Amino acid sequence: MGACASAAGRRDVPWEVIALARALGPFIVVGVMCGVSRVRIVVFAPFPLWVRSICGSISLLSTFYAFTRLPVGDVLTLTNLFPLWVAILSWPLLGHPPTRDVWPSLAMGLIGIALIQQPHLTEGNYASFAALVASVMSSLAMIGLHKVKNIGTRAIIFHFSIVSMFACLMNLWISGHMDARLLDVPQSAWWPLFGVALSATAGQFFLTLAFTQGHPARVSIVGLSQAGFALAYDVVLWGRSLDTTTIVGMVFVLGPCAWMMWRAEEQSEIVVTPPEPDVPAEIVEQQK
Repeated sequence: MGACASAAGRRDVPWEVIALARALGPFIVVGVMCGVSRVRIVVFAPFPLWVRSICGSISLLSTFYAFTRLPVGDVLTLTNLFPLWVAILSWPLLGHPPTRDVWPSLAMGLIGIALIQQPHLTEGNYASFAALVASVMSSLAMIGLHKVKNIGTRAIIFHFSIVSMFACLMNLWISGHMDARLLDVPQSAWWPLFGVALSATAGQFFLTLAFTQGHPARVSIVGLSQAGFALAYDVVLWGRSLDTTTIVGMVFVLGPCAWMMWRAEEQSEIVVTPPEPDVPAEIVEQQK
């Protein structure tokens, strides 16, 4: 999805239109699935679901703004900071204070951010901050999703699809160029826009499937591999040359995130065995 979005941006497609393509694909596919399966659509949703959908929509817009102004690898590295923000924001929002290893992880992440941003800031490109906003909004969306217990997965996805579609259309309308921007898309950009919609729909489907079938922390760790794929796209498709500062910055960002996810998985697998009641030895022998 990131590679297709970057390709569309290189063909002078406005980022607002690319974000709309991202929202349109899941909106159509999930809407059809809900209609066929007769899934009850949630209209008057609880507040946490609105938090998930609104913050997720802000994250979507911020991410696609960054996709058209930064290398894909940098965007996906910065947006994958969300585990650190989740660990920190869970303290005031959920009452779960962060463990001691969160603070050095956060410090390493901030150093990594500075290293990644440094060459872009030198050029006067401040799109890295949009990627950071996307990571914070993603963490708030996940915290909101954590509080939703009694709503089906497809209903949650469709609610987010509706809100994100509305947010993208409002963004186009506020810009004052809705008709012009939609009609001025060159023909050569239709295939990357279709790729954005298709890959976003497939990604959302398989990501939801992975999180429902597998361990969330383990799935999240595997999900960090997208930054590696994005770097490969940057190098192979657009001939990007990686400098040492950027590589070290990416390691400083992704390393603590992987550590936080691994720690969450390790702690969740700890099984507390209740103490066995005192049983006379003769009864134990009879049971044997």
